[in-house]
Amino acid sequence: MYYWNQANFEGLVEVANALDGSPSTTQLAEYCRLREKGLRREAFRALEAFLAIAKQWDAATARAVTQQILEFNARTPRTHQFLSQPLLTRFVKPTLENWLIEDDRSQIALRWLGILSGQFELLFKALDLKPEDIPVRQKLVNRLLDYPDFVTHHIGESKLCGDLETAKSELASARSVVKAAPDPAPFAGLLVDVEMLEALLEHWESYIANPVGTFPEWCEEHGYDHKFGKVYYYEK
Repeated sequence: MYYWNQANFEGLVEVANALDGSPSTTQLAEYCRLREKGLRREAFRALEAFLAIAKQWDAATARAVTQQILEFNARTPRTHQFLSQPLLTRFVKPTLENWLIEDDRSQIALRWLGILSGQFELLFKALDLKPEDIPVRQKLVNRLLDYPDFVTHHIGESKLCGDLETAKSELASARSVVKAAPDPAPFAGLLVDVEMLEALLEHWESYIANPVGTFPEWCEEHGYDHKFGKVYYYEK
């Protein structure tokens, strides 16, 4: 019995079985199997062997294996022990960064670096080259929602933790990215999030023009049904 981490361990076995299909990733498959068994030291020894071999590859092989790793990682998002820090920083990211140096319009390199880093510039470029790329568009919208979500996380205490205009601008960009999707269906939930935050900030703007009572009280009085989280402060 695996307890709460069961999905991670099952995913490691799944990835290991898939990686076994290529001689280039035999050591990486072994890393996954050893991690699933809880043999951390032995697992990282196998990973080091993989990284040593990977240093000898040409660019085409390194790029192909990097794509394979990232695709497996995307298909098993709860397998958090697969894309380890050494694998990410010593192989995956350098391969993608060198790829972009050689070809700054590589949609594959842009998309994966953008998804991994969350950098707006990379995500926008990747989306411009391939508008139908659903994961890139989803990542970009979520990144654009980060700031509005942050500034409103204490709004139930009648506090805005940031700049209102910046938050509104990010929301407008998020809406624009959602609306530009060739197929709107995968973004229906994100559009709901955008609309909810837009309404919340619109009501906040009205409230601060004449702040009578707390913001939750004001919303209730005006018939606005917002869900405010509970905040707990601890003192020694």
